[in-house]
Amino acid sequence: MEKYRRTRFYLVVVILFAIASFAGCNETPATNVPPPGPPLVPVALPVLEAILAYFVSHKSLSLNGERFANRVSRHKGFFVWRRARYLGERNAPWWLKPTNRR
Repeated sequence: MEKYRRTRFYLVVVILFAIASFAGCNETPATNVPPPGPPLVPVALPVLEAILAYFVSHKSLSLNGERFANRVSRHKGFFVWRRARYLGERNAPWWLKPTNRR
């Protein structure tokens, strides 16, 4: 019996792990799922272009050419565009107000 002691120990550990893993399988699913947020409003293309133009002029980005600095600037411009679109879709009042400068 002593020579199978380690094997029995590992078998008990595996069985206990299996019981612990599948113990909650028959429970009902959680019902406290948060309600969906408001629908996303796509940002108008002129607004995105204006934001990108602002960064090109004020942050000296160059979006054309094959030099390394220009490729880095295009990369930065892509992230400006993507971030502006993401924030604009989730915060439509920011860019829908007529008093906002474009």
